[in-house]
Amino acid sequence: MKCCIVQDLLPGYIDGLTSEGTNEEVRKHLKDCETCRTLHEQMSAEIPKKMLLEKKEIDFLGKLKTRIRQGYAFGAFLICALVTCVVGFMRAYDLPVAYDPQKMTIEINNMDELCLVLQESVDSDDFTSRGRTLQQNGEPVRVVYYCYTRTLWNSLFPTNGCFMDSCISTGTIYENSLFRDSGADDQPKMRNIYYLPMGNMNRLDRLSDEEFDAQKENAVLVWSGVI
Repeated sequence: MKCCIVQDLLPGYIDGLTSEGTNEEVRKHLKDCETCRTLHEQMSAEIPKKMLLEKKEIDFLGKLKTRIRQGYAFGAFLICALVTCVVGFMRAYDLPVAYDPQKMTIEINNMDELCLVLQESVDSDDFTSRGRTLQQNGEPVRVVYYCYTRTLWNSLFPTNGCFMDSCISTGTIYENSLFRDSGADDQPKMRNIYYLPMGNMNRLDRLSDEEFDAQKENAVLVWSGVI
């Protein structure tokens, strides 16, 4: 078999595509021909290298695609978590409603109890208050701060403009909601009721009596008397 024929058959021979008869002829030629044998060795060595490079490229592209998908998934997770946190904050963060003396008043009902009265619905969806009995000039004085609030969410995305809780709308809200400690002391005492525009009144619980009483500087005195 001539060298030119063997050299043409070498790619198929190396890949195992030639017949057994052809393979036998090629093997005989390679045994006797140093030139074709050298070419065969070179071609046999190049193919694995090429295959290895292709495999490395495929592995790299596969890893790159995996990392890109993981990056998209992680980014989507972060966005969802951020949106959830922002919405949760907006729904939990309370903004104080400004005091309106034409709508918000305090009266004494026929059972000699203090009650809040809303002459009209206010732009609010909740109500917060804190009360504490303080000693002033040796006498107990019940100091109560209250405020109507509206969440940041409902401020940005208004609803119907009134309380979500149907029990807190136009009408009366008894002073029991203002932490009146009538069970501990049935004797009449001086009571000062202030409207303090503060969304989160939990902070008042951490104040000393002096600091609690000083909050009236930022509040409006709505009602004062002995009851």
